[in-house]
Amino acid sequence: MNAPTSTSTKSWSPQQTEIFNWFATGKGNLVVRALAGCGKTSTIIEGINHAPEDKILLAAFNKRIATELKDRLANPYAEAKTLHALGFGFVVRNWSGLKVDSNGERVRNHAKQACGNDTPDSIQILVARLATSAKEMAPFAKDQAELIDIQDSFDIFPDPDEYRGTGYDDLFVRKNALKVLEIAKHRDGMLDFADMLYLPLINGFTHGQFNLVCIDEAQDMNYAQLVLAQRCCKPGGRIVVVGDPNQAIYGFRGADSGSLDRLKAELGAGELGLTITYRCPKAVVALAQKLVPDFQAADSAPEGEVLSIPLGKLPEMVAVGDFVLSRKNAPLAGLCLKLLRRGIRAKVEGRGSARGRLPS
Repeated sequence: MNAPTSTSTKSWSPQQTEIFNWFATGKGNLVVRALAGCGKTSTIIEGINHAPEDKILLAAFNKRIATELKDRLANPYAEAKTLHALGFGFVVRNWSGLKVDSNGERVRNHAKQACGNDTPDSIQILVARLATSAKEMAPFAKDQAELIDIQDSFDIFPDPDEYRGTGYDDLFVRKNALKVLEIAKHRDGMLDFADMLYLPLINGFTHGQFNLVCIDEAQDMNYAQLVLAQRCCKPGGRIVVVGDPNQAIYGFRGADSGSLDRLKAELGAGELGLTITYRCPKAVVALAQKLVPDFQAADSAPEGEVLSIPLGKLPEMVAVGDFVLSRKNAPLAGLCLKLLRRGIRAKVEGRGSARGRLPS
């Protein structure tokens, strides 16, 4: 069928146009490496307008983003969903009447079954934690060795002083986490967030239903999400993987930050880039190029300025109308108090204050 006609009057860059042309071909798989502020979402949505497929999925990282994408999609043959929502749909088509467990009750019950009632609660909790991470990062694990990296990454170990000589060691946790994975395959009236990914994969509930699958923010997806996205693509369909390893921030939640390179190899995909940022001033881009050499500022970007100042001088330089960004809250709390003492209205975002706020 013919692709929907784009109604956008926006001026697109050559990089974006090349991506649109790929969508229009109806052939092959693609990896798009999209750097910060390079119009990734707008580009993919417009690319979908050029696609000839009549069943298209735009896989979103979370529910809020999925809702936003739904509102922006103009192609009537496309829909935006989280992969958890997609996985949940696969499960309930096979197991009806399930209760969604948001408190971890299901995996704790399974850990107790695996370990036995006499096992200390703290050990059962470790087994449940490892099993939950394995559902998302190693859903097909059959051997303890496949769980070692997860155990190391998330420090899921018994206290050696407390449990030395009891048999409740690293191996015990891995062995019983594998048992939990086996128990979780069976229906018991509940499923949790990790099960929405794990159960469709391990029980073969998935089926190809989309001709084109676009995976947004792939660097923040875990392994189970990415496999689920691949499996919901029809044989002969196309997959577009979009992301930027430089923006991977969800490693603590099991994100597969190497997904772009792995999927490019697995899918035999071509690669296109979005490297021109429309968000950052030229001075900021010049600094970022020390880490990301192919990052480019748009010709229309302001020059901007990057300054380095001692932390102790910051309270003297901040004024109403400034926004201070910090990786942690603690430094902001101290700065906020110093500003308030000087009579400058300030607020730490998300924290209560009776004295107003710095506008962002």
